[in-house]
Amino acid sequence: MTLLRADFAVALMLSVSMFQSGQRHGPPIPPPAPGEPIRNQADYPHPPPTLVEMFRTADLIIVGRVETVGTATADRTATRPTVYRDHTVLITEVLKPFERFDVNARIVVMQLGGTIDLDGREVSTNYPARLLEQDQNVVLFLSKDPRAGRVGFTVSWGQNGHILLRDSATAEIPLEVSKTPELRGRVSLPVRELLQTLRGLNPR
Repeated sequence: MTLLRADFAVALMLSVSMFQSGQRHGPPIPPPAPGEPIRNQADYPHPPPTLVEMFRTADLIIVGRVETVGTATADRTATRPTVYRDHTVLITEVLKPFERFDVNARIVVMQLGGTIDLDGREVSTNYPARLLEQDQNVVLFLSKDPRAGRVGFTVSWGQNGHILLRDSATAEIPLEVSKTPELRGRVSLPVRELLQTLRGLNPR
């Protein structure tokens, strides 16, 4: 088993919009005053309207188990640092392959979110849904981003690319994903049925 590490210097700015005093859009936000807390908002696009399109758009789709949860950290070189975590995930099944990643490989999945003290200043990035937790079994739709390092991945569409497999029997479907015609509004369904549906989308 090979541990695939991503570069540390990843700002993960692809899908982040900054906010201050509740304003998430509009003119550029000026640099914070000395000592002022820095607060960011993780902001992701909506997923495609069908599972077929989600499958086509994601770079890598896996079933995996979260082995370790990363400690919140931030890029100290940025004017407005973004808090992120690196999680180690063991691949137990590849639903859509990408390059050399295969069963029993360990990959690093980066997620925005958390609050840290950075040299005496509070820095926080708000994540709109749950973060990965240790020992969770999950289906992940993953995106490869060159800015995340040679082997770095982020979760596609934020919370909508993360399906929790609870007690190995029931899959908890994110609300936006449940609206796809393939799932017909169901927010939970048997894991076997979900995996059968996703396997059927792979043309191999």
